Amino acid sequence: MLRGDKTLKVIFGTKGGRARQTTIVNREKVLAAVNRAVKYAENNNGKIIDKPDMKSAMDFYRNTLRTEMTGGNETPHSLRYSYVEDAFRYPFAKGYPKEESLTLTSMDLGHGDGRGAYIKNVYCQFLMNCFF
Repeated sequence: MLRGDKTLKVIFGTKGGRARQTTIVNREKVLAAVNRAVKYAENNNGKIIDKPDMKSAMDFYRNTLRTEMTGGNETPHSLRYSYVEDAFRYPFAKGYPKEESLTLTSMDLGHGDGRGAYIKNVYCQFLMNCFF
C-alpha cells in the first residue's frame, strides 16, 4: 500500500479461504484501517480476533462491529452493501462501462468475473435505478 498499489491483497477471513486482490477505493481510509489492525494485533498476541472457534470469533466480530466500530448502526452485511456502492462507482467514474464496473466489483467481493449480473441484482438494486 505504501508503494502506491492500486489493490490490497486480502488473505485471511475470506470466503472459502481464497485470497483475492481488492481495489483500494479510498487509500487514506484503508491505510488507517490496516494500521489500526496491525497495532491491535501487536497488543493482542499477534491476532485481531483470538477465539477458540469460528462461531465465537464471528460473534465477537459482529458484537465489536456493532458496539465499537459503528455505534450499533451497522451489520457486517450492511457494510458490504456500502462497500459495493463505492467499489462500483470507482471504476465507473474512471470511464469503465457499467457492465465492466459490475464485473470488477464482483471480483473485489471475491465472486469472480462471471458474477456481474449477480452483483447488479443483489447488491446494486438501488444504484441500477440510476444507471440501468
